[in-house]
Amino acid sequence: MDSKKTLIKRINDFRIKGINKINDTKSYLAPRFNKGLEVMIKFARACCSKAYAAYKELEPVLVGIASSCLIKAGVAYRELEPVFVNAATTFLSTMKTGATNLVELVESKFGKIHFDFRHFVMTTSAAVVVFALTFTVTGMGRSKVSAEVLETPEVEAYNNEVIEVNYGDDSAIVDVAKEILADDAGSVYDAKPITLANGNEGYEIGNYVVSVDREATKELKDDQITLTVQTKETFDKEDFGKVVVNDTAADITKENGTVHTYVIDVKYVDTQAPVINLTQSEVEIDDVDYLNRYSFVESISDNYDGAIEAFDVVGEVPEKDELRWEPGEYTIKYTAKDSSGNVGEASLKVKINATEDEEDETEEIKDALSNSESGSSSDSSSDTGSSVQAPQASTTAGIVYAAAMNQLGVYQDCTMLVTNSLAAAGIYHHGWPASYLGLGTVISASEAVPGDIIYYADGGTGWAHVAVYAGGGQAIHGGYLGNQTVVASAYMGSGPVFIRLP
Repeated sequence: MDSKKTLIKRINDFRIKGINKINDTKSYLAPRFNKGLEVMIKFARACCSKAYAAYKELEPVLVGIASSCLIKAGVAYRELEPVFVNAATTFLSTMKTGATNLVELVESKFGKIHFDFRHFVMTTSAAVVVFALTFTVTGMGRSKVSAEVLETPEVEAYNNEVIEVNYGDDSAIVDVAKEILADDAGSVYDAKPITLANGNEGYEIGNYVVSVDREATKELKDDQITLTVQTKETFDKEDFGKVVVNDTAADITKENGTVHTYVIDVKYVDTQAPVINLTQSEVEIDDVDYLNRYSFVESISDNYDGAIEAFDVVGEVPEKDELRWEPGEYTIKYTAKDSSGNVGEASLKVKINATEDEEDETEEIKDALSNSESGSSSDSSSDTGSSVQAPQASTTAGIVYAAAMNQLGVYQDCTMLVTNSLAAAGIYHHGWPASYLGLGTVISASEAVPGDIIYYADGGTGWAHVAVYAGGGQAIHGGYLGNQTVVASAYMGSGPVFIRLP
């Protein structure tokens, strides 16, 4: 009897050990299950972060990533399934053999016992195996393949290089796309710009569609863009039928449904010089004709921010006398510098033809000029800054002058002062200082009246400047001494160029 009790005790001890083993197994598996959940959460957050960064292609990117993960998970499961099945079969077989031998030993000594130990052991063992197998596939198993499927590291930039992209010019980006496609498409030179349905910029290159996804910026900075490359057949498929693959080198898979993405590190730079447009590149006039170098400037533009920090005109046409230019051929050079220091140039070739010197006509012109100057000496300004009578308030010049005077003390730059003054007279224009030259006719200092516009190639600080003439050799300047609008001398820097408004 004592032996029977001892054996039953041993069986109970074995049962308790089995239960403890199950509990130990649960304790071992539980934290790893939580680890699996953490990995899944981390992966989901990474997906959300990438989706936000690529919001224009949110849906297709997520669908592609999900499809790719499912494919990889399916491959991993198929690789792991035989291992777990074999392990489970071996474990169950071992447990079955051990339980059968133990039960047969008990029954040989004490007869058939009512406690179905074999059923208990097999049921418990099967439960443990099923739990372990299920969790392994959903948790631990993923932990094993997480480096490939769930914990995909941040995608490295293409070739680990930083591509310099000139602001407003995508030629460097197109070159990268051609490089990616070079092995498959051969020497590809044509890239047709297209606008995709989601608003992204793109290109057709050979049989491929390349999408450029980036955040709009007006800054010169380091950034990242994403190139999406797919065949035209894949491009025409529904999004759920595509698989997105992240690449770091040119490795194109042509299978229908494969979408390749490349993260490109870029540095936006401004190396493009301002563009100076002249009304003509060559001019031919007689030696007695009117000539003003600034009147040939049609526009000055910059690709980045439109800011022109300096504008200069170099080259003179010499005077033969006070009424004639010296005949010959001359070149006038125009330069403009933008905020990045790029300098643009344009040239005007001037040919001066000699005309017959008719003494009577010349004397007649001189007399007319003399009479004009003497007759207007009481109401026009001169280079020495004599007093000038203000224009009628109803004229354009009078309105501009009054509007400019009303802005004294206002903190603003020179172009804003002139723009606001012109607007009072119904003239709406705002631009760089040189652009105001085209609003009227250049006149001499002796003809200037308050309300005329003044242009300076150099306002005294190395930059172009514009102001409103106030008479008496004075001008109303914006952006002066801390950007305040004040009245100061009209004769500064490179000297004034007076412009009469229509």
